[in-house]
Amino acid sequence: MSFKLKIVKRSIMQNLLFLINPNLRAARLSVWGGIFLFMLFSTISSRVIGQSDTIFHYAFEGNLNNDSGTAGALVDNLGNGFAFDQEGFFGQALSLNGAQYLSLVEYGLLDPSISAYTVCAWVKNTSSPNHGSEHIVLHQSKNIDESGASRYFLGLNTSTIGVPLAVGTFVGGDKRSSATPIIRGEWTHIAIVGNPADQSFRFYVNGRFDNSTTAANAFEASQGGFRVGGHISGNLGKSWEGLIDDLYLIRKALTEAKIQAVAKVNTTSLSHLTSDQIEIFPNPFQKTFRVRLLQMVQAEIQVFDLNGRMVSEERVPAGTSEILLDGEAWPDGPYHLTLQIEDQILHRMLVKR
Repeated sequence: MSFKLKIVKRSIMQNLLFLINPNLRAARLSVWGGIFLFMLFSTISSRVIGQSDTIFHYAFEGNLNNDSGTAGALVDNLGNGFAFDQEGFFGQALSLNGAQYLSLVEYGLLDPSISAYTVCAWVKNTSSPNHGSEHIVLHQSKNIDESGASRYFLGLNTSTIGVPLAVGTFVGGDKRSSATPIIRGEWTHIAIVGNPADQSFRFYVNGRFDNSTTAANAFEASQGGFRVGGHISGNLGKSWEGLIDDLYLIRKALTEAKIQAVAKVNTTSLSHLTSDQIEIFPNPFQKTFRVRLLQMVQAEIQVFDLNGRMVSEERVPAGTSEILLDGEAWPDGPYHLTLQIEDQILHRMLVKR
């Protein structure tokens, strides 16, 4: 297979928007890395959506707090526990084992019968094919006493057990799904835009529009609270097994471009290099570090500081497997490294100490 280097010049903000690394280990980021991610993503989200439109954004960075919007923190009312996985899509992620869920015990936050909405998250489903036909990410009860016909806003569906998963919802009392299959064990950004005016759903997978459909019935009036990862009825056969990261509920129908911005994806670079194709060591580093490619192909490496200023740019010629970069003159702190081969991009965090 031959590779041709494709050089793309980007603005500082575009380079910052490419801070995506499915294999980022929060434990290695240090405090500076965590601050860097929080400042960057909070700024992007507030500009794209608008603070008043956001009901909640749960980043799951070691806590259950709402990072923006009107809702409060999630709670473990079930008492079955939960965990934070260090290998989230951005830093850490919420980990549920199929017998756990979290609750948002607040009411009147969204009535889907009168308000359009967007719900989205990065998910990694790790269930077996025999789990069931519904895998719930976000569910709402109809009434504040959790009575009545409750519906799930976002999840993964199958028509029957064992069939590939798809992005799904049950708002409108009717199961509707995306066309694109969702692969178990892989990080995927899933989003649904619901509009009660025409009873329509628009499905997005990894920031791209997938398909649209309509509900068989009108969107039900609902004022109840929410559960993350579980059904309001307590049916654990519908509970989530796997990881959830960067969960949003927005009182607005977002466009495709805004969903991409909220997901922090560039749809031309979704085919990421995998972590086993590159080694960066040592990290953290003091003076120099090495980038080792397990494919000896032509590539471009760029390193940016906290302010988005490029501090290093190196071209790796074909046939070279390792390159040494000198960061002795750089101030201590976090850095963002991108490795590009054609339209594939890998993003990593570096820390100099």
